[in-house]
Amino acid sequence: MARFGLSVKRTLVGAVLSAVLSIVMGLLSVSAHAVPISIEQQGSFSVGGRIVTESPSVEVRDVVPALGASTGKPVERSYYIDQMTVRYQIPTQPRSVPLVFVPGQGQTGLIWETTPDGREGFSTIFVKRGFSVYTVDPPHCGASGAPSFSGYFGKLGNRSIVDSVTFRFSNQEIFQFFRMGAHYPQLFANSQFPPNGIVSFLKTFIPTVAEDQTLLAEALSTLLDRIGPAVLITHGENNTAGWLTAMRNPRVLAVVAYEPVGREALPFPSGALPPTPLDQAPLGWGVETEAFQKLARVPVQIVVGDNVPNYFDTDPVLEHWRRQVEVDRIFIAALQQRGGNAVFVSLPEQGLYGNSHTPFLDSNNIEVANILSRFLADQKLDWRSAAVPP
Repeated sequence: MARFGLSVKRTLVGAVLSAVLSIVMGLLSVSAHAVPISIEQQGSFSVGGRIVTESPSVEVRDVVPALGASTGKPVERSYYIDQMTVRYQIPTQPRSVPLVFVPGQGQTGLIWETTPDGREGFSTIFVKRGFSVYTVDPPHCGASGAPSFSGYFGKLGNRSIVDSVTFRFSNQEIFQFFRMGAHYPQLFANSQFPPNGIVSFLKTFIPTVAEDQTLLAEALSTLLDRIGPAVLITHGENNTAGWLTAMRNPRVLAVVAYEPVGREALPFPSGALPPTPLDQAPLGWGVETEAFQKLARVPVQIVVGDNVPNYFDTDPVLEHWRRQVEVDRIFIAALQQRGGNAVFVSLPEQGLYGNSHTPFLDSNNIEVANILSRFLADQKLDWRSAAVPP
């Protein structure tokens, strides 16, 4: 009987442990969107911008009565342009340092909100993790509005306010340049980009109007003056504005840059730019040593995905990415040499394979988000409002 009793006890203990383990594993496997969001405040506003004026006129308009038409006295018209629209969500008991999400060129802040296949994007993930989030549409982009008026695009009367030339990625260019696959529409064999989200993703792209990283940096700086110190989370070509803002405004507490790219993707001290191969565009620009030293005081993390060749590639797109990642590493080393707290993160080296140019949209974006969470914790930027900052 004693043996039987011991056997029964072991069986019961084993059953209890098994049940507890099943519950724990079940909790761990719960989808992130199953966790409710508790929002204290949410809304939107605009920052930055300037006023341009149109010469006094009594021109007849189709939509509204002509100003001054009744008196015959010309009326000057004015318009706001170059403003930046910001959407925000502030959870209950937020962490004290908010996150500002900046999309890449040709896209709006929507790419941070929801993945192309309907999963939660980074802004929602990090609201649930207790951060206040601010998602922007850069000037001239999305809800921020194109700098155009009545008549020909970009012209106010006879004056050209912005260049009337626009640019938009084709579906094929997006697919290849964003490293979803080598040839449209076939994904890489190890791709983490959600196959059922390709069409939805391609539809998110809009024309690029009058690119101006300085303008975006000014708007971001104005935003930080309003909301206080924050972490900038930037992507693609608009990473440039992140570096500019960090060099200008001490309210930038850190910059996390996803896949910097472009002719002026990264700043370097004047005279210390990495060499540029013949017949190829530079991947950096020179700044004053003092400005670069200011950037070195800001924690920096660069994150890049997968399917970037390690050696020269005859495919010009992949070769561009190989060069870009090489320059990324040189940039991080330059910051470190000046005492900077800078780290380069290759997702494959972290055990995450198949990520595209937008790793925060890929099917493993929770794991990518975890890397960001660890960085914020390491930099002591995730403390709660009620706590005393370290």
